[in-house]
Amino acid sequence: MPDLTIKGAPIGAGVPPIAPELVAIDDVKAELVMNTTNEFTSFMAVMGNQSQQEEAIQNAINWSVSRAERELKSDLRKKVIRCYPAANLVKGVDYDVEEDPYDFFHTDYQSFGYMVLRHRPVQSIQKVDLRYGPAFEILTYPMDWIRCNRKFGRLSVLPTASAFGAIGPIVLASGYFFLPMMLGWVRDIVPQMICVDYTSGVDATDPEFAELRHQVARLATAEIFRIIGRAYKPGIGSYSVGEDGASESVSLTRAAGILFQGEIALIEQDWQRFATRWFESQMPIQFQVI
Repeated sequence: MPDLTIKGAPIGAGVPPIAPELVAIDDVKAELVMNTTNEFTSFMAVMGNQSQQEEAIQNAINWSVSRAERELKSDLRKKVIRCYPAANLVKGVDYDVEEDPYDFFHTDYQSFGYMVLRHRPVQSIQKVDLRYGPAFEILTYPMDWIRCNRKFGRLSVLPTASAFGAIGPIVLASGYFFLPMMLGWVRDIVPQMICVDYTSGVDATDPEFAELRHQVARLATAEIFRIIGRAYKPGIGSYSVGEDGASESVSLTRAAGILFQGEIALIEQDWQRFATRWFESQMPIQFQVI
């Protein structure tokens, strides 16, 4: 049996899933069956026994998830993100990413503006506060003030009228929602002041991301096609004998070029179209006054 590898990981070495809730091995198997009809079993046999086949598929899924995250600039895996995590929290256990605080721009947060979080889509917001470094906390916003467009990672802080008692309607009508402005702070920029603890990643149960899950499974399918094609030895593509009978011409080709080239090209084209739509969906609606 050939010594097959997927992006450097040997088959049979054991491949842990990086996003088991997003795409499963059975999802990719279903795609392979759909694309290869009754020849699926014989194609997969070149990759070894069932355990080796499933490890190869899982490795292809992991590669596809990483590629999708990079090209879509989005977190497909769940990530717990903390600013100034407490000393008793362990990275890799209690949280995944330690993120720098966001700069406070006076002009950006007038009239109920928003800030864009670095990781998206957003599953949940745990805390939003203002700090001067890890030791000096200025204030923590009540969670009922927090507004977040989860898909695009746009976060706003909107005070409720009840927070200010009788003058609540006046405060809200003023259009300011960051307390430092109300206290008369006039600095245009305060570096690394806004701290946000949140969780990013795709919710695999959300129907909105059904097409994304399908596209990632298809990318993994294309990778399996490439691996199977590389496993086959070159075959004879064409053969001819000269008129004098003394000269011969043999053209060799790999099975991948015959069996899977069209399928891989279609999957890649579909992925590029999906990626374009993904970015277009994050652009604000444009209005034109005629």
